[in-house]
Amino acid sequence: MAIKTLRSRIPHLLTAVLLLLGLMAAATAQAQAAPQQLGGSATLCANSPIPTGWVVTSTFNTGNCAGHGYAYNIRRA
Repeated sequence: MAIKTLRSRIPHLLTAVLLLLGLMAAATAQAQAAPQQLGGSATLCANSPIPTGWVVTSTFNTGNCAGHGYAYNIRRA
């Protein structure tokens, strides 16, 4: 009886875990999209939009950005 009850709950548990992982991934991507303020300059993952009024000064590889693994150093125009 307990095994049958557990089997009927596995799809719901799996859905809950996948939803949680999706929310965590979305939160991480959103955190990476925001420029990290360093005075008049910032670092931004290449898959994020460049904010209005900012320009790219250099590009580099990093393991901190999802996707291509590239990031930009940007500064105010």
